[in-house]
Amino acid sequence: MDSPLQAKTYAEADFESAHKQIVSHFETLFPEVTVGGEILDLGCGPGDITFRFAKLFRNANITAIDGAPSMLKLARARAKKEPGTERRVSFIEAMIPSNDIPQKQYDLIISNSLLHHLHNPLVLWETV
Repeated sequence: MDSPLQAKTYAEADFESAHKQIVSHFETLFPEVTVGGEILDLGCGPGDITFRFAKLFRNANITAIDGAPSMLKLARARAKKEPGTERRVSFIEAMIPSNDIPQKQYDLIISNSLLHHLHNPLVLWETV
């Protein structure tokens, strides 16, 4: 989804129920998890899941990766409107695998709607 029109259409699609369920299931399955460190979001798109996890883990920093500049443009614009997230969430344009992804210890790695975009899904697991 490299074109601005594709990114805009995707960002405006109604994923409210599905994305809300992702966070809800995470909270149910991992109630003891409290992340105050680093989160990596692979294939963040326009950032909806990214911002939901930023709200869930208010003390965490999130590195969000996507290969589509048009998606990241929307995510960065949203970051300016989301209270308290602009300093904690950074967006990086990169394809996986990539040396552009900061090599550090992450407390949590998330990814949603990425596998079907990869020619070789194994690269996701190699990146993790």
